[in-house]
Amino acid sequence: MFASRKVLKSYVAVVFGIPRVYDSVINGNDEVGFGGDTFATINYPIDGKDAVTLWKTVSTVTSPEWGTLSLVHLMPKTGRTHQIRRHLSYCLGCSIVGDSKYDGGGERARSARDMGMFLCANSVEFTHELIDKHTSIVAKIPVPQKFYTIMGCKNNSKDVTLYSLNE
Repeated sequence: MFASRKVLKSYVAVVFGIPRVYDSVINGNDEVGFGGDTFATINYPIDGKDAVTLWKTVSTVTSPEWGTLSLVHLMPKTGRTHQIRRHLSYCLGCSIVGDSKYDGGGERARSARDMGMFLCANSVEFTHELIDKHTSIVAKIPVPQKFYTIMGCKNNSKDVTLYSLNE
């Protein structure tokens, strides 16, 4: 099902900075409606293969310790190696907090590596063809507490709205 792209995956990430659109790299004007929200499109090949990620900035905060942080909702449409990590870093100019491979190596990024990477799948949806072709199976995964903490929220508060595919 993954290879045939019949599985819908939704992720959240906390990134350094505010994601920005580079017109020469992504189609920032290609917006896709999904679940009542609008997502921009990153359409940038990885290792010579098509790679597409839908994305939306959910919230941006300023932390005295970490500087500007943004919570980003992501839905990859293809499944390339490190696609989300590479698209965020290379195309949007924002590395994921705790990502030691694509964080750019700055002092703040290096000091965040011990906290683990702030990238989490928060929903997976598919139709189980053997059970019922008309019934979707949805797994919603709670976002780790550390995401709320670094964004300056209490736990699971409404200060930061996190999305899943069916909300």
